[in-house]
Amino acid sequence: MGNIALIGHSRGGEAVALAAAFNRLTRYPDDASLEFDFGFDIRSVISIAPVDGQYLPADRRAPLRDFNYLVFHGSHDGDVTSFHGLRIFNRLQFASGSDMFKSAVYVYRANHGQWNTVWGAHDNGPRSPRILALDGLLPPEDQREFGRVFVSAFLDITLKGDDRYRPLFRDHRVAGAWLPKTMYITRFMDSSFRPLADFEEDIDVTTGSAPGVTLHGADFSTWREGRLDLRSSNRATTSSSQLNQALWLAWNNSYRGSDDPAPPAAFTFSLPAGLAEEWSVGPETTLEMHVGALDDEPGPRDHPDAEEEDEGGE
Repeated sequence: MGNIALIGHSRGGEAVALAAAFNRLTRYPDDASLEFDFGFDIRSVISIAPVDGQYLPADRRAPLRDFNYLVFHGSHDGDVTSFHGLRIFNRLQFASGSDMFKSAVYVYRANHGQWNTVWGAHDNGPRSPRILALDGLLPPEDQREFGRVFVSAFLDITLKGDDRYRPLFRDHRVAGAWLPKTMYITRFMDSSFRPLADFEEDIDVTTGSAPGVTLHGADFSTWREGRLDLRSSNRATTSSSQLNQALWLAWNNSYRGSDDPAPPAAFTFSLPAGLAEEWSVGPETTLEMHVGALDDEPGPRDHPDAEEEDEGGE
């Protein structure tokens, strides 16, 4: 059996990713007396609103490698209330030069149950009308139409080699006429991606992920690295965080005690000599940044002259 795709929903969405990981093993990680003899030609995995961490082989999240991956999740999911599939997305790695890719889509107003024709709108059972905003959901057929478009295009690319649909996963707007009228947030990554700074490798805020990359911030009230929490941090293994780190920056546009504008804060990435050539950076190369705003208030910003006066007074 060859050219296989696995598709799962909810717990099944986690299970299909684990199946792809187990497919490469020779023994069961929780009991090595059990031998595996799989080795199927699993090319692609699709997770629909998956959980992550409900099963931890060998008490850890399974490393994932070398399969095409599509995951999507609804903003109004009343069962799996955070986008756990992003953690699976982030763990999946590709061999250099591979033609495989991974894509994640967050669908505004989609819920958990309407991806199929059985579970329906009541993600929390009979009490759903009292605690969930059911009036704001996408119509069920629209939600499933999104699934049909993305799943069929993904399988055409990854199983049939039809690359005409690949632009859809880089930017959903190229097929906007095919999709329900709602908002989408998408991510795409293939083996050509190289991280300058993903803030995962150490606790030094001045270094990037690639050797020799340096980071510098000026005039920030907050400059630190920290984890990204999920919106429902209720269980340590499944719902505590996104399990990846981010850079946190905050600044004020004026100095403490003054309404006069201050110079803008600045954050700089510096690349070592030769890195661009090593990575074959050219006109087709793009720089990608993931940025999000917070509701937190930044701390006060002191005028640099005030600091000098304090030092002189001492």
